[in-house]
Amino acid sequence: MTGRVGGGLLAALLLLALCLWFRPFKQPSIREREERRLAMNAAALQAHQLGERAYAAGEFAEAQRGFSTAARLVPKSALALLNRSMAESRLGNRREALHSVQAALALEPKWGVAWVRAAHLLADENRLDDAKLAAERATATAPDLPDAWIVQSHVALRRGELKESERYARRATSLAPGSAPAWLALGETLLRTPGVPQLPEAIRAFERANAIEPSLYPHRLLGEAFRRSGQLEASVNSLREAAKLDPHDAGVASELSGALQAAGHTAEANQWSLRARQLQEVRYRISKLSRAAEQDPGNVALQLQWARELRLNGDLAGAERRYRRVLVVDPENEPARKALAALEAGVGN
Repeated sequence: MTGRVGGGLLAALLLLALCLWFRPFKQPSIREREERRLAMNAAALQAHQLGERAYAAGEFAEAQRGFSTAARLVPKSALALLNRSMAESRLGNRREALHSVQAALALEPKWGVAWVRAAHLLADENRLDDAKLAAERATATAPDLPDAWIVQSHVALRRGELKESERYARRATSLAPGSAPAWLALGETLLRTPGVPQLPEAIRAFERANAIEPSLYPHRLLGEAFRRSGQLEASVNSLREAAKLDPHDAGVASELSGALQAAGHTAEANQWSLRARQLQEVRYRISKLSRAAEQDPGNVALQLQWARELRLNGDLAGAERRYRRVLVVDPENEPARKALAALEAGVGN
């Protein structure tokens, strides 16, 4: 009897051991695996961390250099390549950004986040067929990632596939009801759908996005939705809020001028129309300066001129970055030191 009990206990223990042996272990996520790969090379990890800090501070050229160094030291780092793509994009180098994310995907073809990034970049290049394929790969590899459905909605909208765009946006809102971009995607799709019946739901979607994360874009789209639904004063009020959020946005100024004109406020509409033209001229001047300064980073006079235009146009963070860049090249530069001290003291102009 004792032998039979002992034998049964042994069999049970063996069965338990086999169950434990064959139990599937939790696989690390691609992000975790990528972070571990970088951590194995101290110099690459340091360069990547420098890139992250620079990106957070808005120093995108410095961030690009940090991520590029990490990618060179660890050639199989899809994370470094993906982040380099982000920095390249912020520098306006869309083609290089696309090359970097494609290199990341060659290393990690099942990374949904990278497919989302590729889809956005391809859509920006107006390669909408390729963008659609990338967006489909994003949702296939990461079906629980709201950003994947958001980019699929965005690409479908760009392709004029309104029913599909709406379906994908609704999927995003169901996955992430607290996501402002998901509600924006739904609202914009409904806004672009012909006919008036969709406008009330579009307005609710924009209002929900604003309640989650107030920003210029939903206020701007809300202004358009109110105007199309005949609520002209509500349109004016929403666009006024957008103009408060960014008083230097030429597009918002122009749209507010149009809404005021439609609402019968002609004199104020003319003021905003003039303001829009002035802002457009400033934007063109800053764009021209930025291109020249990026091509000649050692030209202190050019960098100072760029910084001054940014400061006068209300981009104080951008101006501060430029003044700090001047001081890297010329640590004793008095105009840069004085301007930076004024900005740090809260004196914008």
